[in-house]
Amino acid sequence: MTRRTEAIRDIWSRLPELECKGLCQESCGPIDGTAVERNLLKRRGVELVRPMTTVLSMLDGISDGTCPALADGRCSVYEDRPTICRLWGLVAEMPCEFGCVPVGGHLAAGQGFAVLARVAAIGGRSLIEEAS
Repeated sequence: MTRRTEAIRDIWSRLPELECKGLCQESCGPIDGTAVERNLLKRRGVELVRPMTTVLSMLDGISDGTCPALADGRCSVYEDRPTICRLWGLVAEMPCEFGCVPVGGHLAAGQGFAVLARVAAIGGRSLIEEAS
Protein backbone atom coordinates (compact mmCIF):
# COMPACT_ATOMS: atom_id res chain seq x y z
CA MET A 1 0.00 0.00 0.00
CA THR A 2 1.36 3.42 -0.92
CA ARG A 3 1.83 6.23 1.55
CA ARG A 4 -0.85 8.25 -0.21
CA THR A 5 -3.31 5.37 0.10
CA GLU A 6 -2.42 4.95 3.77
CA ALA A 7 -2.93 8.67 4.38
CA ILE A 8 -6.36 8.58 2.73
CA ARG A 9 -7.36 5.47 4.66
CA ASP A 10 -6.33 7.29 7.84
CA ILE A 11 -8.69 10.17 7.00
CA TRP A 12 -11.46 7.67 6.24
CA SER A 13 -10.87 5.93 9.58
CA ARG A 14 -11.55 9.19 11.40
CA LEU A 15 -14.98 9.70 9.86
CA PRO A 16 -17.98 8.98 12.08
CA GLU A 17 -19.42 5.49 11.77
CA LEU A 18 -22.69 5.02 9.98
CA GLU A 19 -24.51 1.72 9.93
CA CYS A 20 -25.82 1.56 6.39
CA LYS A 21 -29.18 -0.14 5.92
CA GLY A 22 -28.34 -0.75 2.25
CA LEU A 23 -31.44 1.00 0.93
CA CYS A 24 -29.84 3.96 -0.86
CA GLN A 25 -28.69 2.33 -4.11
CA GLU A 26 -30.87 4.72 -6.11
CA SER A 27 -28.60 7.51 -4.86
CA CYS A 28 -25.52 5.79 -6.32
CA GLY A 29 -24.99 7.58 -9.59
CA PRO A 30 -22.17 9.25 -11.46
CA ILE A 31 -19.26 9.93 -9.12
CA ASP A 32 -15.65 10.93 -9.32
CA GLY A 33 -12.65 10.31 -7.16
CA THR A 34 -9.02 11.14 -6.82
CA ALA A 35 -6.38 9.20 -8.72
CA VAL A 36 -5.71 7.10 -5.61
CA GLU A 37 -9.41 6.35 -5.12
CA ARG A 38 -9.85 5.43 -8.80
CA ASN A 39 -6.84 3.12 -8.61
CA LEU A 40 -8.27 1.38 -5.53
CA LEU A 41 -11.48 0.74 -7.43
CA LYS A 42 -9.69 -0.31 -10.60
CA ARG A 43 -7.76 -2.98 -8.68
CA ARG A 44 -11.17 -4.35 -7.65
CA GLY A 45 -12.46 -4.38 -11.22
CA VAL A 46 -14.46 -1.13 -11.19
CA GLU A 47 -13.59 1.77 -13.46
CA LEU A 48 -15.11 5.19 -12.99
CA VAL A 49 -16.00 7.17 -16.08
CA ARG A 50 -16.31 10.92 -16.24
CA PRO A 51 -19.59 11.90 -14.56
CA MET A 52 -20.53 14.06 -17.55
CA THR A 53 -20.00 11.10 -19.88
CA THR A 54 -22.43 9.11 -17.76
CA VAL A 55 -24.97 11.96 -17.77
CA LEU A 56 -24.76 12.23 -21.56
CA SER A 57 -25.21 8.45 -21.86
CA MET A 58 -28.29 8.76 -19.65
CA LEU A 59 -29.73 11.49 -21.88
CA ASP A 60 -29.12 9.29 -24.94
CA GLY A 61 -30.82 6.34 -23.22
CA ILE A 62 -27.59 4.29 -23.25
CA SER A 63 -27.11 4.22 -19.48
CA ASP A 64 -29.30 4.44 -16.41
CA GLY A 65 -26.53 6.30 -14.55
CA THR A 66 -26.05 3.61 -11.95
CA CYS A 67 -22.65 3.52 -10.27
CA PRO A 68 -20.48 0.80 -11.84
CA ALA A 69 -19.66 -0.50 -8.36
CA LEU A 70 -23.26 -1.52 -7.61
CA ALA A 71 -23.89 -5.25 -7.65
CA ASP A 72 -27.21 -6.71 -6.55
CA GLY A 73 -28.18 -3.36 -5.01
CA ARG A 74 -25.06 -3.12 -2.82
CA CYS A 75 -21.67 -1.47 -3.18
CA SER A 76 -19.21 -4.10 -4.37
CA VAL A 77 -16.23 -1.97 -3.26
CA TYR A 78 -17.64 -0.70 0.03
CA GLU A 79 -14.30 -0.89 1.88
CA ASP A 80 -12.62 1.14 -0.89
CA ARG A 81 -15.51 3.44 -1.85
CA PRO A 82 -14.49 7.03 -2.67
CA THR A 83 -14.69 9.83 -0.14
CA ILE A 84 -17.82 11.37 -1.64
CA CYS A 85 -19.64 8.07 -1.08
CA ARG A 86 -18.35 7.91 2.49
CA LEU A 87 -19.73 11.38 3.19
CA TRP A 88 -23.23 10.44 1.98
CA GLY A 89 -25.36 10.31 5.12
CA LEU A 90 -22.58 11.78 7.29
CA VAL A 91 -22.93 15.41 6.23
CA ALA A 92 -26.05 17.25 7.42
CA GLU A 93 -26.70 18.59 3.92
CA MET A 94 -26.46 15.05 2.49
CA PRO A 95 -28.64 13.10 4.94
CA CYS A 96 -29.71 9.52 4.39
CA GLU A 97 -33.36 9.49 3.40
CA PHE A 98 -33.74 6.10 5.10
CA GLY A 99 -32.80 7.29 8.56
CA CYS A 100 -29.18 6.14 8.82
CA VAL A 101 -27.55 8.58 11.25
CA PRO A 102 -23.84 8.78 12.03
CA VAL A 103 -22.63 7.99 15.53
CA GLY A 104 -22.23 11.35 17.27
CA GLY A 105 -24.39 13.24 14.78
CA HIS A 106 -23.93 14.72 11.35
CA LEU A 107 -20.90 16.63 10.12
CA ALA A 108 -21.44 20.23 9.04
CA ALA A 109 -21.01 21.06 5.35
CA GLY A 110 -17.68 22.78 6.05
CA GLN A 111 -16.37 19.65 7.73
CA GLY A 112 -17.36 17.56 4.73
CA PHE A 113 -15.67 19.97 2.33
CA ALA A 114 -12.55 19.91 4.50
CA VAL A 115 -12.43 16.10 4.28
CA LEU A 116 -12.82 16.25 0.50
CA ALA A 117 -10.08 18.88 0.25
CA ARG A 118 -7.65 16.85 2.37
CA VAL A 119 -8.25 13.70 0.35
CA ALA A 120 -7.94 15.63 -2.92
CA ALA A 121 -4.63 17.14 -1.81
CA ILE A 122 -3.27 13.67 -1.09
CA GLY A 123 -5.01 11.63 -3.77
CA GLY A 124 -4.16 13.43 -6.97
CA ARG A 125 -6.13 14.74 -9.88
CA SER A 126 -9.74 13.80 -10.45
CA LEU A 127 -11.25 12.79 -13.75
CA ILE A 128 -12.84 16.23 -14.05
CA GLU A 129 -9.47 17.95 -13.57
CA GLU A 130 -7.83 15.63 -16.12
CA ALA A 131 -10.49 16.53 -18.68
CA SER A 132 -9.85 20.26 -18.43
